[in-house]
Amino acid sequence: PMWKPRVCVLMLQYVLRWAQVTNLTKSLGEGDETGGCKLEFVTALLEAMYGETMRCSNWSPRWKHKATLALQRCLITVPALQDHAVTFLSKKDDLPMLLVRAMTQISTAKPDSPHRCKLLELYVKHALEAKKPASDASLEAWRALLGLVSPEDVEKQLIPTALRMSKRNAASAAKSVPSMVAHLGLDLSKHAREILDPLAVDMIKDKDRRTSGILLIHHVVRKCGDSAALITLIEAWIELLKKTSKADEKQAVLMALKSLSEVLSPGL
Repeated sequence: PMWKPRVCVLMLQYVLRWAQVTNLTKSLGEGDETGGCKLEFVTALLEAMYGETMRCSNWSPRWKHKATLALQRCLITVPALQDHAVTFLSKKDDLPMLLVRAMTQISTAKPDSPHRCKLLELYVKHALEAKKPASDASLEAWRALLGLVSPEDVEKQLIPTALRMSKRNAASAAKSVPSMVAHLGLDLSKHAREILDPLAVDMIKDKDRRTSGILLIHHVVRKCGDSAALITLIEAWIELLKKTSKADEKQAVLMALKSLSEVLSPGL
């Protein structure tokens, strides 16, 4: 039977208290010869907890927050568990998103975190390159990590992967790409046209992806501090409008321009 959220949180709090009272970090370092605790015992216990948190998508935000906070405190109290957590995530096809949320928040709080690069690789694999559209909860779990990625990561890894996957798996990209852009903490003026032209128009042409295309435009425009980048994009879409003879493409371009104008001049 599934554990209730309250039980999971209480168990994590018990583990945390045990780690604090017994000075678990020191005990792990002492090893078997002096009666120290084995790391495998602790990680086996936590892996059972990770399995229970796989069902957290149905939990209320309150219990998700409590569980994430308790898990973070466990991992921070015993740093060796952070290494194990990343290794554990690397071996899983279906990620426990509360663990992802906890680890991304821990890694982004430390500028020199050794886990950030590996977590970014896992994000690319499980979100951008996902075969099926990711859930809103799973995409939200990566928010902290995406908020602090470097311009180089965006330019060389995230955007090329997003654009490539939009051609290979349009349905999945329709969920992951707008979410990625929404969570990035950088000015995207430099990449506005690269992201939106022609991806946004292609999304809007498809009725099933139209909402995602409009969301993508809104997120990108809000993160553009340079108006010249948006003028270049508008000019490109107007030029496309003049050249195309396809009715669906004309309609998509007009809707894209309308969506862009709604962000620039709300209420008009």
